Amino acid sequence: ALPILVLGSLKAMIEQDLVTLACSNHGSRVFDALLDSGSVTEKQKWKVLGKLKGHYLKSACDKYGSRVLDQIWKAAALGEKKKMIKEIAPHQQKLQSDFFGRHIVKNFALYHFLKRPRDWDEYQAAEVKRRKMFADLLE
Repeated sequence: ALPILVLGSLKAMIEQDLVTLACSNHGSRVFDALLDSGSVTEKQKWKVLGKLKGHYLKSACDKYGSRVLDQIWKAAALGEKKKMIKEIAPHQQKLQSDFFGRHIVKNFALYHFLKRPRDWDEYQAAEVKRRKMFADLLE
């Protein structure tokens, strides 16, 4: 019952409040719990996570927000990853010059996405398969 209450609270939050939550020390842990939860469906998770769209740049340039983006990136399917990277791609220079943004550029392989999109697609698809296979082995 508790995950449903927390999920309901997160769904009810406006975008800006979710971004503020993601960019705080303890709030970032709420997103960890959401992403790691076995009792929350993928669809329910993405209803909450989808509210961060349009705010990826702000999150990427924040100590805790960038950590949340990394966690979302690891959990995202290829289609979601493409949406995320397309949003931040126009801001490569700002991200590259920001201490926390630099990590997002590296972890999302942004330079590779901009210069060799086909290779990026293949690499990300292979990475998703590797993670799924590893997760299946651990179960």
